[in-house]
Amino acid sequence: MDIKEQPPIPVTAEPIFVAKNDESKLINRVNEIPEIPGKKKYKLKISWPKFASIFAVFDMSIISKILLFLVVLFSFLIVFVFYPTLNVYKSAKRGMTELEKVPSFVSQFDSQSASSSADLAYKEFLISKKNLASLSWIYKLVGSKEEYTSISKFLSSVTYFSKVSSDLSKSVEPLKKIWEAIKPNSEATFDQTALDNSKLHMSDAKNNLQLAKADFDQVDVDKLPVFIKDGAFLYKEILDKTEYSLNLAYSITGNLGDLLGAESPKEYLILFQNNNEIRPTGGFIGSYARIYLNKGKIEELLIDDIYNPDGQLDVRNIKVAPPKPIGDLLAEDRLYIRNANWDPDFPRSAQVIQDLFFKLDGKKIDGIIAVDLDLVKNLIKVTGPIFLTAYNEEISDANLYERTQYYASYDYKEGSMQKKEFLTVLGSKLVESLFGMQKEKTPLFLQALQKSLSERHMQIFLFSNQLNAFLQEKKWGGSLIKTESDYLQVVNANLGGTKANYYVDNKMDYKITSKTRDGVLRAELTLDYKHNGVDESWPGGPYTDYLRILAQKGSKLTGAKIIYDNTVEEDIFNKIVISWVDPYVSFETNFILKPSSIIKLVFYYDLPENLSITKDTKKYNLVWQKQAGTDADIFSFSFAPPFGMEFNTLPSNIKLVEEIALTSGNINEDFNVSLELK
Repeated sequence: MDIKEQPPIPVTAEPIFVAKNDESKLINRVNEIPEIPGKKKYKLKISWPKFASIFAVFDMSIISKILLFLVVLFSFLIVFVFYPTLNVYKSAKRGMTELEKVPSFVSQFDSQSASSSADLAYKEFLISKKNLASLSWIYKLVGSKEEYTSISKFLSSVTYFSKVSSDLSKSVEPLKKIWEAIKPNSEATFDQTALDNSKLHMSDAKNNLQLAKADFDQVDVDKLPVFIKDGAFLYKEILDKTEYSLNLAYSITGNLGDLLGAESPKEYLILFQNNNEIRPTGGFIGSYARIYLNKGKIEELLIDDIYNPDGQLDVRNIKVAPPKPIGDLLAEDRLYIRNANWDPDFPRSAQVIQDLFFKLDGKKIDGIIAVDLDLVKNLIKVTGPIFLTAYNEEISDANLYERTQYYASYDYKEGSMQKKEFLTVLGSKLVESLFGMQKEKTPLFLQALQKSLSERHMQIFLFSNQLNAFLQEKKWGGSLIKTESDYLQVVNANLGGTKANYYVDNKMDYKITSKTRDGVLRAELTLDYKHNGVDESWPGGPYTDYLRILAQKGSKLTGAKIIYDNTVEEDIFNKIVISWVDPYVSFETNFILKPSSIIKLVFYYDLPENLSITKDTKKYNLVWQKQAGTDADIFSFSFAPPFGMEFNTLPSNIKLVEEIALTSGNINEDFNVSLELK
């Protein structure tokens, strides 16, 4: 069998990429390819790849790895850094937004909305804390452990505070039920269990508030991020205000059942003091009200003219010796209830008033509340104008004084049915308006009460209730403030039977200096009275004032003078009566200021030796107590340090002018100052 010659089988080789130093090995391998006998020898051609292409492939690989690394890194940062950081900020911001809504809801007794916002805030703060915890490794990595701790403690504090808000919102609902039960015409009844539940929630709120404050105390505000730092200072104020309000609410709630007559009936006396006829505790007592409470409900509210019980003192020949100024200037042989608020210490005056009523009816009063026209005006601002159908008149805060005087006989001494009926209708309508006001106005109502208490347009004294001590502590009971430092109170008493204080401007200037080596402090008190009235027609007319300057015991009067219309000057040092209003010394005098006239009185006295500035005692403290019933009188104070001394630090409300500490303004509340020297 013939075998045909087959064409030669081509032999090929795939290119092999090798490193340059292995090139010789590749050639040897090619040379080792066997030859086919008897046939033509073919050469193997190999195309070598260009080294530039090799390196291009190699470079693309590195870029891909770098890009891949960057993608992974960026994804890591988004998931574990940027996203948690954003959530910390966003959740905290949402939490604060919800938290800011709570106080308004609580004050409106809207417990459902308050609770909802507080719970949402709590959840948002928990989310913020959780996200912050996931970032702790970063703070450790960059050495910012203190920053992390401050942020963490701040978020922990606001988380606790959101629980405070939640607890407070839960305490509102029971109080809302009690408020409904108090109303005279309401069918709701007082529920002691509801009151106990409210107090329980407040107790929880107090505990959580202490935890919130404890965490915030560990916060270094300077270590907080900018977007938190600004709010941290405000948050600190909110914590303090909440603690104050919560303690107040807790104290009131704890004694509310007893106040409202839950177990035994209660009777309170409300004195309407007209501060346009100023008296030591706020004004002339022209009318009064008796309010009877039983089982948490107002059973009766009676308003009467003060001349009616005073008339009974005459009819029954009940005689209590009046203070000498009243006996002399009013020519009265006995003390009437209308003049019984002579002591500027309201609890002592309240005791005298109760004793007089007890002599008439033999009943014990559980508490006395004094209010003046400023409070009534503020309440009408809250409720809006009150329309009296019986008189076809609308009473507003602007015309209250004028219309009240219109329905009173100016020289009526035995009681006025017209005035009594007007006040009864007005008082009843005002109470009705307060109980029926919209819940949105509740914060304004509470603000009006607190403002009036702080400015002494409203004073409360309870004869047998634990709350009384709390009221005195808050200076809402009208007591004279007890202090061992320098003390001042200017007490005016209008004994002329007119409403002249409406037309009189008061200005007071108190200077303290020390010009001797013994460091004794010397006081100079200047009082300016300007009568803006134009004639002597009632209710204006001359202002007959009995003036008392209450100073620290041990103060020694060294001089006194009176100046009429900036021209005639009279030395009255020998005419000054020095008396005692426990626990202070009282420098006293009286004068008559006619319409369109000015009177200036100047008193000079040395402060007690124990208040002197010495090497061992380099502090000066002053308590300047505002007289009840006065409104925004102008005052100024200055202190000149002894020779060779200067002030160490000055309070923010004091400025330094030519080495003298100065301040001025309107005395709406008690004025306190503390100065350190060196």
